[in-house]
Parts: sequence; C-alpha cells; structure tokens
Amino acid sequence: MFFFFFFFKQKTAYEMLRSLVGSEMCIRDRCAASSRCVILNAGCVTDCKYKHLDITTCNADPSCTFDTVSGVCGTACNATSNNAICASNSMCMWAGETCQSSCRVKYTIQAPCDSDSLCSWDTTRQICLSDCSTLDADTCVANSGCRWRSTYCEQSCYNKYGMVADTCRADTYCDINPASGACTDACVILQAKPSCDASSQLCVWMSLSSRCVTKCQFAATTSTACAATSGCQWDTAVASCGPDCGSIPTETACNANDGCMYMSRQCVNACNRFGAADCLATSRCQLDNSTGLNQCVTACGILYGSESPCNQDSLCMWDSTKGQCRASCPTVMVANYPSKTLAQVLDQCSKDTFCSVSQDICIIRCEFAHTNEASCDDDIYCMWDTTRQTCRTACPVIPGQDTCEQNPVCEWVQTTNKCRMQCEYRAPTQTTCTADTECTWSAATSKCTSSCDDASHNTATTCTTSSLCRWVTPASTNNVIATEQCIKRCDAAYLTQQPCNDDPLCLWDASYATCRSTCSMLPLRTDCETAGAVCRWNSAGKYCEKQCQVAATTLAPCNVVSGCYWRDSTAVCTRVCNDTFTQDECRNNGDCNWNDNEQRCELKCSLITDMPTCDADTRCIVENTMDNMGMVNGSICIDDPGIRFPTEQGCNNNLMNDTIWNPDLQVCVQACVFRPDPEACEADAMCNSTSLTTCETRCKYLYYTQPSCTCLLYTSEAADEEDRVEYGGDSRTTKNRGEENIL
Repeated sequence: MFFFFFFFKQKTAYEMLRSLVGSEMCIRDRCAASSRCVILNAGCVTDCKYKHLDITTCNADPSCTFDTVSGVCGTACNATSNNAICASNSMCMWAGETCQSSCRVKYTIQAPCDSDSLCSWDTTRQICLSDCSTLDADTCVANSGCRWRSTYCEQSCYNKYGMVADTCRADTYCDINPASGACTDACVILQAKPSCDASSQLCVWMSLSSRCVTKCQFAATTSTACAATSGCQWDTAVASCGPDCGSIPTETACNANDGCMYMSRQCVNACNRFGAADCLATSRCQLDNSTGLNQCVTACGILYGSESPCNQDSLCMWDSTKGQCRASCPTVMVANYPSKTLAQVLDQCSKDTFCSVSQDICIIRCEFAHTNEASCDDDIYCMWDTTRQTCRTACPVIPGQDTCEQNPVCEWVQTTNKCRMQCEYRAPTQTTCTADTECTWSAATSKCTSSCDDASHNTATTCTTSSLCRWVTPASTNNVIATEQCIKRCDAAYLTQQPCNDDPLCLWDASYATCRSTCSMLPLRTDCETAGAVCRWNSAGKYCEKQCQVAATTLAPCNVVSGCYWRDSTAVCTRVCNDTFTQDECRNNGDCNWNDNEQRCELKCSLITDMPTCDADTRCIVENTMDNMGMVNGSICIDDPGIRFPTEQGCNNNLMNDTIWNPDLQVCVQACVFRPDPEACEADAMCNSTSLTTCETRCKYLYYTQPSCTCLLYTSEAADEEDRVEYGGDSRTTKNRGEENIL
C-alpha cells in the first residue's frame, strides 16, 4: 500500500499519461507509423523526448541522453544502431557503422581529441569538434556535428558558433534555438518534416508547400518588422509578433489564441485587434466605449446564441421577436459612431423599436428595462400599465407625436403639442372622468374612454384632432371597410392579442404587448420602420409587409412566405439575407455575411446545401471533401478563395490547405489538390495532373528559394520545362513567397 502511494508521488499525472500513451500503445508492427515511438534494439519503445521532460530524469535513463542543443531528451548514442536516430541527437555522431558520442562530448582536452582521426581541436574556442571536411555526403548527414553544403561537409551551426547569437544569426543558414539558446540549423534549410518537427521550438512545417519556416515570434520582434513578415501580425495585447489568424487550421487552436476567433470554418482576426474605423467596417464587431477606452469587441449577435448570457452582458440585449442577441441601446452613442453627429445618432436611436431618447441619451425602452411594477415605478421616466401589466415610458417625458402615439397609454394633444395619458389612465374614477370634458365614462366597462365615432369626430379633420382616432377609407384599407369613418387607433381599441388579431386592420405586437395597425395600413416607409418589430419595408415593391417571424411561426407556412426562411438554430421564421438588411441586422444574423464591398447582406456559402445553386453563386465554390485515404467522399459549399483571402499573405498562409495564390492573376484560388477531375486540373496553368485522381500544384508556384526547392529531383518526362526551377550560386536571399514565416 505504501509503495503504491510512493510510486504516484514520484510521477506526475501528466508524465503517467504520456508513458501510457507511449509504452502501452507502441505496438511493434505500428511503430513506424507513430511519431511518439522509435525502433530500438529490435523493439518498439517510447521516444525519449516523450518519456522525460527534464535533464535529470533523462540522463538517469541509460537509453537516453539530454541534447543540450535542442533542449530535449534524445536517444543515447550507444543505444541505437540507426544512423537517422543517431544524427537527430547533437550529442552523437555516426562513425564506423556505429553511433557514438560526438567529439565535443567525448573529449574536453586537446591531446585525446587530436589522437582521434574523426576529431579535430578548435584552438580558438578550446573545444573538440568532428573533422567534417573528410566526410562524404551520407556520413556527413548522419553526423550531427556536421552539415552537408551541396558539394562538401562542414561544421554544424552549433559547432561553428556555439551559443553566440550575433555570429550565429549572421550566417543565413543558422539561427538560435529559443529553448536552449544554442545555434542550430535555420528552419529554411530543413527540407524534411521530421527534421523540422525536431526544431519545433523555432520552426513549423508548412504541409501545403512542404517546407519548414520560422515561427513569427522569433522572425520579428517589433511591430514594424512583424507587419513586413509574411504570415504574421502584431498582437498589441501582448506586444508580440504572432501568427496571422488565417493560418491557424483548427477551431481549438484558433480559439486558444486571444487575437483570433473561429467563424464559418475558418480562423479570423478577433475584434480586439481592430481600431475604431476597421471595427465599424467589420460586420462581426462593434465598438464599446463604456469604459472610455473605445475598444472593439465581438458583436452581440455572434457572441451569444441564447437569452440568458446575452442579457447578462451590459453591452447586449435579447431581441425576443427575432430570437437573436443584439447591441443594447446605451451603445448607440457618438463615441461608438465617430462619423455621425449627435442628431444622427439620436435619430438612429429613436428609430430603434427597442430604444428611446432621453436627455440626449439612448436608453432601453421601459417595456424592456423593467419586468415588474416596483422597479418600473422607481424609474422617473417610466410608468406601470396596469391594464397590460407592463412598463411604459411616462407620457410627459415623450418629446414627439410619433413616439407618443406608439405608446398605448398616451395620446398627443394637438393644441399644446404635448404628450399626455389617455382618459382611462388620467381619470381612473367616474368623478375624475366626468370632470374631464374630453372624456366619457362607460357604464358597460366602468372605465373612462375617449370616443371616436361620435358627432364630434365625423369628418377627416375632426377625427384627427384626437390622437386616439384615425380616419380610414375603403382605399386605405384595401376595401376592408365599405365607407369612410373615424375609428379608434388599434392600441386604444384592443388590450389583448386575440381581439386585436381578429380585426383585419390591426396586428398584435408581442414585443410591446400592444395592438398596432396592420403593416399594409402603413403607406409611408417611416411609419413602417417605426413598427419594425412586426413590419418591414419592402424596398423593391415600395410597401410595408409583415416581418417573417410575425407572418409565420412554424416551418411549413414560413417556407411559403416570400423573402423568408426557417432558421433551425433559433426555430424562428427569418428574413433571407438580402440587400434590404441593414449592416447591424445582417451581422446579428449568424446565417448572414455583410459584403463590405457591395454594401449588402448575403447568405453564408457554408449554409447553401444545393451544390448547383452554390456553383451558380459567384461568391461561392463547390469543394470536394476527402476521407483519411484522400478519396472524395462528398461536397460542401464554401466562400470563394478570392473573397476569403483577398491578399497573397492570407491566401498562402491558410493552413486549411485549400487555397493557393495565383501570381499571374493576382488572386487567391482553390488549391489544386481539390480538383480531382484531370481535365479541370490540366486546364489550370498552376496545376499538374499526376494521375486520374491526383492533381498537384506545379513546382514553380510552390518553391521560391534554392534550399526549399525540390523540383530538381522531378525527372518525369511528362513534366513541362517551365516546371524545372533552377538556381545558381549558394545564396538564400530570395524570400519564400507568401510562406517565409507563418507561425
């Protein structure tokens, strides 16, 4: 029992997990396929770098030794007969078909070093180094202390410069390992994935172009240098150069980066990286000046998909009519819209059905700010509607007629140009009602009312003297009524939903718990937009119609309503993404994208399930999906690469591996590998069909430096001469186009 407890104290849970994954799963016949395993002494064992995390436990294992150059645990020199494993450890060298300790490790004084034919003494630095000059190519490559340079063998970067950063970096083929501080091979010359992965502290492997590049945080240390480094962007939050979000391939890795967010199957820059101008131009973001810092944050509609977390965020509020989270009214301020005047901002606020203006500030309407009588009455700008059991804006504080008439407990007084409570609310008793000459007591309802159908309101002129009345004609009602007459406004006539909807001239607005004129009765766009919770203006037909969520509440009727579709994620009938959407409405709908260039709202390509429709849409392309064997197993609709990545940098640094930059057309296009049709493949000058099922990018569009170019090995007679890229000299001054540094 005590021994068992002691065993667990000696190993951390993390180390135990790694050992289990390494040892238990290293099945002999699968060893070569696992990156965590190596074949050692005819058996499959866990690679030392996964077994030990520190130098003490590493060197205590007889089969391992700590590599001070790479800063990781490696296989002990005398424990392997594999020259590749031997060469991967800077502490070892391959000699006489055996792996032995390197000259630098074996000898610390000159005499024994000079007596070894494989070694030579460096009198300047007083260290023993491998005598690389006499080695052939194969032996040189197998010796970690040496490096093959086209036609000769020379000392490795570490043997030449040790841990002196300045002289190391002055050699274009060398760089400093950030973990150990030792000079090591530069990423650009590591032409195989295993060697690139072995330098993972400094480098990363680009699977699309099959080359090794330097991570951004080591490629540039200033914002200026970072901006000039392809595939990198400056992170102001941590004052460091980091990867361009478009180059991060997975959702998990994307969300782990504070400067990135995952949307529509791709990683994009998070809003906190934008300034005010870029923030306003980006539909997925909104400005927040609540702290006086004018920060760019993620739009509420994207951030939250349900009511509870939405309402808990002071910048957001839930729109129950659309089943979406939206920006709260107080965010409508000049500071958040620097290009607008105060008058324009307040006008924007007053047109919002959820907001109202009070003392030049945009506030949430009382109906949405308070849910009980006590809190409503505590607000000097609000009053409790006892009939409808909801909070309303207090009539005396309402400045204009339009806003006044939207409130079902208020009426506009033409003679004084002021808003006041209706008879029912300002004269609740028979005595006070009788004393008011403009009111009549109803014995049937025991309420004080205003009349519209009496002799004093029998003409169009006298009818409109009361804001509770409206004059209607057969023409204005689409012949619903036969004669001209003065009738009560819908909100004054009906207090509940059923009788309101039973009247063909009225429509119940659930968001305000009030009865409104039906949308077809609102001939002016301004009146229609004022009733925006239930109505919308049809720009094409120049008429007012019901909002989709009002016109239909279930799937079947929704699908037959023109301009609407059923949104499964919210189970709400929703407007299709089209050019009648405003930018704010568009960005609050998770199914839509705002097209900044054409200033219109469009359905996301990823939601188009009909591939012919996708193919016919110039914004989208059909992309084949593949299984683990590389075989086509379906199709999806995605944004056209030219739209997803308008710049060469973003296109080439997309580690989703489905795009590549066309330098001739200066546009981002679909990667050749996604074109399984040989005819389509050969029709593109960038691609080469290597078989009936394989389409590859031609070498000239992949490699732009001598070290990274492997096209010289391409000897197929079918290859075009233009695919044979040749370089002279021994310089690497030419940058890898688009992928020199990305992570």
